[in-house]
Amino acid sequence: MMKKIILSIIFSLSYVYADNGCEIIGGILFDGISSVIRMSDGGYLLVGLTNSYGIGGGDVFLVKLDANFNREWQKMIGGTKFDGGSSIIRTNDNGYLIIGSTKSFPVDDVNAYIVKLNQEFDLVWTKSIDGYPLDTLLGDSVFTIPSHDYGISVTESSDGSYILFIKRHLFLKIRPFIIKLSSNGNVEWVKTSDINLKPTSDLIRTNDNGYAFLAGNIIIKIDSLFNVQWSKKTTGPTIYLTSIIQTNDNGYAITGYVISTNDTNILAMKLDQNGNVQWSRAIGGPKKEVGYKIIQTNDNGYFIAGTSNTYSANNKDDIYVVKLNSSGNIEWVKAFGTDSVEYVNYVMQLNNGGYVIFGHTNLAPEGIFIVTIDANGNTCSSCSRYLNYYTYDVSISFSTQSLNFVNDSVRVFSGGTLLEGGLFATNVICDISDVLENSFDTNPSVCYSKEKVKISFGRVYDNVSIIVRDVGGREVMRKDIKNTNQAGLDIKGKDGIYFVEVRAGGKKALFKVVKAR
Repeated sequence: MMKKIILSIIFSLSYVYADNGCEIIGGILFDGISSVIRMSDGGYLLVGLTNSYGIGGGDVFLVKLDANFNREWQKMIGGTKFDGGSSIIRTNDNGYLIIGSTKSFPVDDVNAYIVKLNQEFDLVWTKSIDGYPLDTLLGDSVFTIPSHDYGISVTESSDGSYILFIKRHLFLKIRPFIIKLSSNGNVEWVKTSDINLKPTSDLIRTNDNGYAFLAGNIIIKIDSLFNVQWSKKTTGPTIYLTSIIQTNDNGYAITGYVISTNDTNILAMKLDQNGNVQWSRAIGGPKKEVGYKIIQTNDNGYFIAGTSNTYSANNKDDIYVVKLNSSGNIEWVKAFGTDSVEYVNYVMQLNNGGYVIFGHTNLAPEGIFIVTIDANGNTCSSCSRYLNYYTYDVSISFSTQSLNFVNDSVRVFSGGTLLEGGLFATNVICDISDVLENSFDTNPSVCYSKEKVKISFGRVYDNVSIIVRDVGGREVMRKDIKNTNQAGLDIKGKDGIYFVEVRAGGKKALFKVVKAR
């Protein structure tokens, strides 16, 4: 049976929090982003994951914001299981390429997921890339262990091909895979490390047409032919590295965190082009501060975004940012957040010298957290935190980490077909059985219907309430029934996604209805 990809256009996002510089956007379930690109109109294109919209247990989430961070449109791409986006780039043909992960193609396996869009954001092709499983003997039987492949990042080569960076889990092994994909999505070659190596950053393109990435406390530099030029492992304090960029002097700036007996602090480190340490700093408070993203600023300094629970509300992680000058000396440190947990996913500098941080908040309902700050770190008063901090030099030395990249192979699956701008309906009557036996969770059941929805409750209840809401949270239908074990719904109105909440006998359940003619 042919698999199907659903590209759905939803008409509104719920803005659940806003305050001059801070805002949260999302639906009634988990929504988050992982990568952002600046658009030629001054706006922003975000890619990530949504559980609020789409039809699966999660879909690739593509959101367009204008220059003032107002939503213009959003699209979801995926199948009936989990799909999510990790990184997006603008391609030389003025289109876009997304890399992420999928359990929809093939169903229930975890594969790297690559989506090519044209300039108008129409689907051109998709690919699902999977490593070969491991067959092992268990007693007298052969037991097959599947590989789990997670797309991390993608870059484009000058010839129009794409370099994919993938993390593969296979039994007790975790290794990076680097795959060259033609402009049409065909695999040209596959390389992997000859030792266990867990990638902890994107694969970045360097000025000499080579690449660099991080793996825990290891820094790896490879040339344009994917030969290892140098690979260095930190010694001394316990260090975990999370983000690397190439600097204007062809060196590298890195962030992460350093763990000591009593606390964990953000690490900022500057290397020359050969990987030698020029300076390294730890910044933080008496509890835990972690650096996740680093960029070089317009004044040749550095901006680090991470999290802190030293100065947060309710002892939960808040966003923590540090501005350094070109020598690594601190200019200012700020913290801000809500009364819940915040994370950092992406950061960029604005044309006015300020910064925008894209992250995630657990403030119910969970959503995309966007914070804009000026060049001095000032932002919305309601989410700013009082803080003090300390800093100290970190003595870092390296040992050589021996590793090479060797040839390997993968399996490639087709992503399916596109139902343009619409929603997929599988049957005329949607039958949801024993709905109240399912708990209210972040992955509600999905029902596809052209007209009527039939709901069974598993047993007779004295009083049943059914509430139907659209994606903006507006109530469009309510039905109260007595002494029944089933109900029928005929949702009136335009095609789209609706959330149906059922309450009876002290139980509550939620499922999504995708209505399409």
